[in-house]
Amino acid sequence: MHTPTTSPKVTLLARLAGMPILHKMVRVLRVQQVVAAALAILPIQRRLKTTGCKYRICFLESMLMADKIFVREIYRAAFKGRKISTVVDIGANVGYFTLYAVEHTGEKNLTLLAIDADARMTEEVRWHVTENELSGVRVLTGVAGYPPGVSSATFFVNPSNVASSAQPSLNPNVPVKTVKELVAAANQPNAKFAFGSFGS
Repeated sequence: MHTPTTSPKVTLLARLAGMPILHKMVRVLRVQQVVAAALAILPIQRRLKTTGCKYRICFLESMLMADKIFVREIYRAAFKGRKISTVVDIGANVGYFTLYAVEHTGEKNLTLLAIDADARMTEEVRWHVTENELSGVRVLTGVAGYPPGVSSATFFVNPSNVASSAQPSLNPNVPVKTVKELVAAANQPNAKFAFGSFGS
């Protein structure tokens, strides 16, 4: 596991996200649903500085994720001092880490595989990939890491998950991808992968 040399910035949004009373107010006042309806009509769009990649925010929870990834840069240590040529984003959510990887390598043609079990999330990742013309990124809907022979699994969307908490649900029959299939999908048969946890 790689430990960051400096702590991520603490923003107002990060402080608010840590307040249980605010979580309760959001739930009681149905803020997620109201904001999701508004963002479905007019999503917030921003550009990254180095590559000019555009990202959009279509969920209330994505505001928090964008703050963590793009403002607080919680994954900065994962890229510091490393030459990155291939990335596998397992649990890609809406694709912000994918964009962060492109931004920090400066390579819009970075070889990257993004996979998420929630089709709504992979739809968002595909929007980011298409909008930014990221030719080296492949997006899959599925669950990663099952043994060979298992073709589908029931995926329970956790209500505490950042992007899925807007509509907690059951997602049956999600396609399963083995690690071998993921490596092949990334077109990197001899790739070496490091597994670890970065950020918080």
